[in-house]
Amino acid sequence: MSARTYRRKPYDVQAIQWDGSNAAELAEFTGGDFEPEDGSPYDKSATGYLFTGESYDQKGRYLHTGDWVIRNPTGGPCQVVDADFFREVYELAEDTTETEA
Repeated sequence: MSARTYRRKPYDVQAIQWDGSNAAELAEFTGGDFEPEDGSPYDKSATGYLFTGESYDQKGRYLHTGDWVIRNPTGGPCQVVDADFFREVYELAEDTTETEA
């Protein structure tokens, strides 16, 4: 089978940008899965951590100020997207009213 080109299916996502000072808002948005960080042994420049697994030993993602957190439209854990990628892939939807997840 030869390679073919695919286009990302369009769908709306809810997202919030980590600005370094909105920890309570991010924690609420992620259902308590976000915690602010002041660096870590693994990533000295990290300013936040998003738990994305079933236990804290499993996995998570460090955030840097400016990163975006996207609520998974299929109901899975939230995802971390860096600001450059977010700007490249997403645009503000016409209807920006919040919906409950």
